[in-house]
Amino acid sequence: MGVVGGMNDGTVCSDSPVSFGKQMRERYFLFEKNYINLNHGSFGAHPLPVRQELSRLQNEADANPDKFIRFTSPTYLDTCRRRVSEMLHSHCDEVVITLNATTAINTVLRNLYFQQGDHILMLSCVYGAVKKTAEYLAETTPVQLDEVDCTFPVADDEVISRFRAAVRRHSSRGTSIKVAIFDTIASMPGVRLPFERLIEECRAHGILSVVDGAHGIGCIPINLSQLRPDFFVSNCHKWLFVPRSSAVLYVPFRHQHLIRSSIPTSHSFVPRSTGFAGQRHIVNPMLLESGKSYFVSLFQYTGTVDSTPGLCIDVALRFRAQICGGEHAIQRYCCDLARRGEVLAAGILGTEGLAIAEKNRVGFANVRLPIDNALLSSPAYCTGDTEDHDTVANRINDFLHRAMMDEYNTYIPVIFQGGAFWARFSAQIYLDLDAFAYGAAALKELCIRVNSCGAVAVLGHTGEMAGSQQRRTTSVL
Repeated sequence: MGVVGGMNDGTVCSDSPVSFGKQMRERYFLFEKNYINLNHGSFGAHPLPVRQELSRLQNEADANPDKFIRFTSPTYLDTCRRRVSEMLHSHCDEVVITLNATTAINTVLRNLYFQQGDHILMLSCVYGAVKKTAEYLAETTPVQLDEVDCTFPVADDEVISRFRAAVRRHSSRGTSIKVAIFDTIASMPGVRLPFERLIEECRAHGILSVVDGAHGIGCIPINLSQLRPDFFVSNCHKWLFVPRSSAVLYVPFRHQHLIRSSIPTSHSFVPRSTGFAGQRHIVNPMLLESGKSYFVSLFQYTGTVDSTPGLCIDVALRFRAQICGGEHAIQRYCCDLARRGEVLAAGILGTEGLAIAEKNRVGFANVRLPIDNALLSSPAYCTGDTEDHDTVANRINDFLHRAMMDEYNTYIPVIFQGGAFWARFSAQIYLDLDAFAYGAAALKELCIRVNSCGAVAVLGHTGEMAGSQQRRTTSVL
């Protein structure tokens, strides 16, 4: 099986070379025998050496909790911050580890001060939880929201043109865009965005850029010293093979004064004088090493949680280098598999892939589903006269998602956008074209049922139709 090095060991070695695809899955990944993970992009997966490191760290924590949490884990954490900063081309003290990208985005936005006339500008394809965070801020602060339409397919130049038009619109009104939020890679459908150019646009107009790289590190090259965003976040548990959940938050030195608190606020926060009669110095029970910046100290301990997933970054990076052949090899395989898998799936479904420029392709395949849009207005699918197409489409999506898992033991996210249903397949080093063929065949069968079987299949996913279906097993493994 190979030998796995711990935090103090520089090796993650295999007994023999391992090919990407089925051999990689069988040797290193711990999926159920008949489960096909075509949705790596949502929750990620980590290989056996990383799982062993996670277990080792958890055992160490359980053997002596005070020693591990107070004294040992900060050293491990510094190692992982250093390693991930090297990968991102940033200074070690500009990056901290948080639970996930949503937490990191919340940390940035909730630390900013908004006043009357300020706006947050977002692309319409921004991740749902991020949009809801902005909506919450619009309820609780003076900030207002604006949006740039980004319905796919859309060319990079058009995205930039629409962004510039929004900036000009606010300038003519005398209002201010304080923050712009956009992704490195849109979540649904999975398409690389011109985030490099959007960062430049923000810099040129004095707008704070908040880059949601949830699909970033491990999926595409990121060079923060060249990009110079104002804030950047990225999940490590998605494409980097780190256990759930772990993310990196990058705040350059020039902006660290804006981050007054971690989310949640914890012991390292230093309040300003408030005039409160009971305000007094509160001793921090977590011993902090001298010389660490206020920003880094904020995130070293934010309450009792299992911090061990983020401490596996070092071993995950060594696995990628020593077993997989490095970042370029992983990313090249995923992009190529996504490209070929998209063609294969579209052929099986009798449709087409999303029309995007090749430079915008990452480890996602996006394929249109053969669902009759007339059904969105059909009484068989609508429960009331006032329902819009998006509501009915979400009901169909819910059926597809449940049926894929219950009956085919796989999961492929589906979105209704631009007047069509699109399925997003994730490519990864433990998959091959057989997995894409299996997923596409499952979707084809389900789309036939949606088009022909009416509300029984979609509204309840119960009764004779659902009950008569047995979980399929597959031979593609």
